Amino acid sequence: MTRGNNATYSDNSLVKIKPFIILILNFNICFHHISASSFLNLNDLSNADRPFFDDVSPRNVSAVVDEMAILRCRVKNKGNRTVSWMRKRDLHILTTNIYTYTGDQRFSVIHPPSSEDWDLKIDYAQPRDSGVYECQVNTEPKINLAIVLEITGTYLNVHKYNFYFT
Repeated sequence: MTRGNNATYSDNSLVKIKPFIILILNFNICFHHISASSFLNLNDLSNADRPFFDDVSPRNVSAVVDEMAILRCRVKNKGNRTVSWMRKRDLHILTTNIYTYTGDQRFSVIHPPSSEDWDLKIDYAQPRDSGVYECQVNTEPKINLAIVLEITGTYLNVHKYNFYFT
């Protein structure tokens, strides 16, 4: 019999305690293994439901000065996520869902009800509008689709006739 820390131990009790501790440790390891594998399986299922871009639209868009430019973005499995358009040049968020967050009235989003389309519309496109735009979905990590816009041509109005020069 051994005495220490206000407790009495016998050699027999140590033998009985060791298997109990080993059993608890094994249970804990098994529990963590089951939890981790269950978590991975749940992630695999949720990946099927994650938003993604239906990448059928062109990544390079050209428009003529003073005409309308439309940048297409189709998001599948959007769920309760948010779709935003950002101008990369100045990292300006232009739209979020159907709301426009720029003072430039030429920018808006086209989203027909029950549609997966979140198209950025730029009225009266100008050369300064050329550049990279991103359609973004606020997943974790964020997903984005970059589209390059090029505004071409020169607009000239002479005697009520419109001329475009490229």
